[in-house]
Amino acid sequence: NVNRPVFFRPESEVEEELKTARDSKEALRIEMKEWINKFTADNGRAPTPQEKKDGLGKKTFLRYHKLQEEVTKLEAELASIKERLEAASPPTGMMV
Repeated sequence: NVNRPVFFRPESEVEEELKTARDSKEALRIEMKEWINKFTADNGRAPTPQEKKDGLGKKTFLRYHKLQEEVTKLEAELASIKERLEAASPPTGMMV
């Protein structure tokens, strides 16, 4: 029914947010990995958890965790939207 209200955001909007969140998470992951590699090269050993917190900052790890949560949430939202759209589509082979 055309007059039924929409209870979910447009698929394209969620896909764009998901792409942005994934890109941000990947950029942060690379930044963290580069710091760890430099520390290892400079010190001849991997950093301890405390050295990671001191060098990268606790906020970096919190930001990474928040981005992971956002990615997971958006993936679930996108899957839900796709399920609803598929359920609303007429079966294949039927004339509309």
